[in-house]
Amino acid sequence: TLIKEKKWKVIRKDIVCGIVVATPWLVRNVIISGYLLYPYSRIDLFGFDWKMPAEILDYDRKEIMVWGREVKDVSRYDESIGQWFGTWFDHQMLRNKIFIIAGFAATAVIVVLILMKLTRMIKKKESANFFLEDVREGLLIATMLAGEIFWLFSAPLVRYGMVYLLMPSAVIAFLVKEAAGEKRFRKWMFSGIIFAGCLVFLYKDEDFRAVEPHGYWKMDNVKNDWYGFEIYTPAEGYTSGYADFPAAAREDTLEDILPRGSRIEDGFRPR
Repeated sequence: TLIKEKKWKVIRKDIVCGIVVATPWLVRNVIISGYLLYPYSRIDLFGFDWKMPAEILDYDRKEIMVWGREVKDVSRYDESIGQWFGTWFDHQMLRNKIFIIAGFAATAVIVVLILMKLTRMIKKKESANFFLEDVREGLLIATMLAGEIFWLFSAPLVRYGMVYLLMPSAVIAFLVKEAAGEKRFRKWMFSGIIFAGCLVFLYKDEDFRAVEPHGYWKMDNVKNDWYGFEIYTPAEGYTSGYADFPAAAREDTLEDILPRGSRIEDGFRPR
């Protein structure tokens, strides 16, 4: 549409903004792993001495995915969505379950509306004039659904994909507003906010904070002498928390790496 309308300034601005946003992320990937796209080893462009072995990178990718699915066992990486979905949903906190149900329900409604639209187009009947009347609306909906599918089938940790649960609900809210009118919709929204506020006030859980954040848990860690540096590792499990730094998730990791210099800031490299 931008090319058709010859909006070259807007196109240049969008390209520049995309580069500005993506560049720090790509640079960070190279710094932490030696690869342009962490954790994908197939795009191998650099030969830095700190580059992670490809097999570790591939293991990281699988581990991120199974942790997102809440199964937390890399041997279950190849399971279908039917096998891990129940475990994933059961392990969500109540708030996230509400977002998931609302987001998936809204997505289902949007898919039904798309099918209705396509059916009307095929039969050459008049289509509803409140949905997908503009190519840009179609692009937005397609991008939203593609992102939601990618998130769900890759690493569906809710904090990674909250936007994909909220956007379908926002689309449905927009359609309801268009159908009901601005004034009536505001009344409904106000009532919904009051109702949600009451639920938050009544909800009791030690891990839930309505006013102030919970804060990070303090983990028990062990101090290791690694080539003259103090490196912490978890006393049990694979989580070191944020208080003790620098840290490694496993003690045996320290046997597989070497320092790159005389300062901890110089980083490390594979042995």
